[in-house]
Amino acid sequence: MRKTLERRLQSLRWGFTGQQLSPPKSLDAAGQYFRLDLKDPDHRERLLFILAEAVFGKGRAGRPKGRHGLSGGWNVRKLDRLGLLYNKYHRDGFRGDKKIADQIHANHKREFGSTAEAIRRWLPYARWTHDELSEKHFDYDRPEGWNEDDGCDDNLGKPGE
Repeated sequence: MRKTLERRLQSLRWGFTGQQLSPPKSLDAAGQYFRLDLKDPDHRERLLFILAEAVFGKGRAGRPKGRHGLSGGWNVRKLDRLGLLYNKYHRDGFRGDKKIADQIHANHKREFGSTAEAIRRWLPYARWTHDELSEKHFDYDRPEGWNEDDGCDDNLGKPGE
């Protein structure tokens, strides 16, 4: 994004000379946004400082605040699917997270849209998520006398009795 901004600034630099008769509409919009009167020299200078800081100021290093948890589209459903694929490729004889991630990346690019390295980093979470979701939907042994047709225990009678 920084290079795009630099290219745009370079093209605008030559477009705005001292010979321009009226200020651009974007300047009016910026003045309205910051509630500044552009006829006042102090307000114009304040706007100049704000825009210079926004464009050329040194930003904070690292990920922006507020980006916690699953990011980049890695939701629970996607992690569950990745865990399922991990188990499939592991059963097929692939060993090691890197080899499995490479195989998933090669065969499922459209679904995951990440690099093989990103897939490899998410594999431990995906395996855990898949195991947790599988446990919740695991068919446990039914008690004796359980009837699948009506969903009740025959020893207790039919529903509504």
